[in-house]
Amino acid sequence: MKFYFNQLRCQKFNASVYSYNEPSNKLCGNIGIVVEGRRRNTVFTDGNFYDEILYGLIKDEFSELVK
Repeated sequence: MKFYFNQLRCQKFNASVYSYNEPSNKLCGNIGIVVEGRRRNTVFTDGNFYDEILYGLIKDEFSELVK
């Protein structure tokens, strides 16, 4: 993420993860990426509908995390 924000000079990081993917959702939370929204019933798999969780982190938030 340092490369993404500092070298590439990007302003915002976005990610989307399906709600059934608990390890990825946990990882996003652990590294400080913020939940910005949820798209309900986005994907149908194994006989069930699941939400898509939208994550985001802006450069200023990242700078505070790495201090």
